[in-house]
Amino acid sequence: MSDPDIVETTVRMLLAIVPAAVIGLERELSGNVAGLRTHILLALGACLFTLAGLHIGGPDAGRIAAQVVTGVGFIGAGAIIRDSLRVKGLTTAASLWVTAAIGVAAGVGAYLALAAAVLAALLILIIVPTLQRRVLPHRRQQRIEVSLEPSADADSVAAQIAAVLPGFTVTRVRSFRDSGRILTGEARLKRGSDPMDVIDEIVVVPGVKDADLAV
Repeated sequence: MSDPDIVETTVRMLLAIVPAAVIGLERELSGNVAGLRTHILLALGACLFTLAGLHIGGPDAGRIAAQVVTGVGFIGAGAIIRDSLRVKGLTTAASLWVTAAIGVAAGVGAYLALAAAVLAALLILIIVPTLQRRVLPHRRQQRIEVSLEPSADADSVAAQIAAVLPGFTVTRVRSFRDSGRILTGEARLKRGSDPMDVIDEIVVVPGVKDADLAV
């Protein structure tokens, strides 16, 4: 495969940057650690590595693209945060993985695969969460984890949460040396309710340090 000219190279880099910016913006607006700049730089780097592989040619072209896959694994791992019982950032790590693939696809000029991947990624990140909020709460109980202040009484906090979220039932209370106690409970959310709105109501309960949906 011959080297792309300057116009084609510019087009490929832009096709890597623009969709990566859209995905990164969605992640940043969702409050994730890897946002707009991270996704753009990752896609641009993947595209440039792929273009360099095409310039070198031979079997090294495929090897360079394969190293992008290895490298993005380390970056994705950095987006995953474990806090006591909770694991955050898995979706962001996956979006970084897809963004790298978009950069590679743009670098080799696989425009049809690139367009399909971008469309699918945006549907998954934007449309699927809405479907989850509307459908999944009716099929199962929502598990919630609540970090307590050191001086908080677990029974008192649980009672106050139940007043905010009727049907909330404590299933486990754990103590950790570094992060204090974590209370795990379950509740069935109302139709069409946003789980994160429920979290916002819980975190203002006296004695609550933090709250999140359980994985």
